Amino acid sequence: MIASMVVAGLHVVFAAAESVGWSAFARRMGYDAARIEATRALALNQGAYNLGIAAVLGWAIATDALPTVKALLVFIIAMAIVGALSVRWTIFVVQGVPAVLALGLLLAADANPRPAPVSAATPMHAPQHPHATGRTWAAPRFTS
Repeated sequence: MIASMVVAGLHVVFAAAESVGWSAFARRMGYDAARIEATRALALNQGAYNLGIAAVLGWAIATDALPTVKALLVFIIAMAIVGALSVRWTIFVVQGVPAVLALGLLLAADANPRPAPVSAATPMHAPQHPHATGRTWAAPRFTS
């Protein structure tokens, strides 16, 4: 789940870069001032999407909702492919590769489940009910 947490954290960073940090982020990508202003609303929308993905992924991790975590990682991978094909190939490297690794680790853990740890408070052999062993139990008789 740590890799999935990293993916969620990355999406918070992406959200910040695409919303409040858009001017500096876009300049690093080679955008001129006119293009930065023309794409500001789109970037804000992308930032909101990334923050939403981070929030839902964080919730799924916190509540141990593994099917939801896996579905979100698949969605992130699909969107990284779309971004790589439509905008820049580096989008897949930055967003898709971490999600692929996180999903791979989750699927590998599913294929090799670890036994649940036994705590000191849990008896190794729980006492059996008297009827389970064939012994009978009767209430004690009191004589006067």
